[in-house]
Amino acid sequence: MFDAISPRPEWILQFASGSAGEVLIRQSLDARLLVVGTRERVGVGRVREALT
Repeated sequence: MFDAISPRPEWILQFASGSAGEVLIRQSLDARLLVVGTRERVGVGRVREALT
């Protein structure tokens, strides 16, 4: 799915687990953009629809 949106070369796809607050703070320290998603597959279907 990540490749389908033609990401910029400097973009990085990462998955994290743990306490949401701690993970978000740790991941956002040096980030220019932080995108948050869910485990539900409903969101993937919405992204797919938006790309077509």
